[in-house]
Amino acid sequence: MQTLFRIRPSIPDGKSRWMSAVDTPAISLILSGSSTDKIPMVQMTPDIMEAFRSCKIFPLATASRDGEPNVAPMGAVFPRDPATIWIGNQFMKTTIRNIMENPRACLYVWGPGIKGCYKIKGDVMIKTAGDEYETMRREVAKAKPGLVCRSLLVMRITEIYECMPGEHAGDRLV
Repeated sequence: MQTLFRIRPSIPDGKSRWMSAVDTPAISLILSGSSTDKIPMVQMTPDIMEAFRSCKIFPLATASRDGEPNVAPMGAVFPRDPATIWIGNQFMKTTIRNIMENPRACLYVWGPGIKGCYKIKGDVMIKTAGDEYETMRREVAKAKPGLVCRSLLVMRITEIYECMPGEHAGDRLV
């Protein structure tokens, strides 16, 4: 069995975050959380990933260090794997400032033709260089010639909630 640890920068409340991975031939488990809570790393189901293909605009909520909220519509939003979402920054101002002060965000996934409704929370990193940023820059330019991707937001999913009306509204899915 092998255990790996990676320390992340401190989050706004001062707790440091950690990640460990445990691999055995039969079991692969990834844990993510603060030093006081060990929760499984969250992954989107195939149904949730399918919802991204049907949605055109995704409201992205952030908050400043002082808790001032901001919601902005995002068009360049792509799930890269079941635990990661890429968001292209073409026009962000307040959103980028908020992420720099408080690297948490919430993405809303719903629209016509989508089977479910999802609230996805996660930790966000901003990238302005490297292979991932260059890949996103090319994808944005291909989709909308002349549009410039100024940075890439990489969201590592920490929580997913149901937001369809009814008995299970607000329930944590994964």
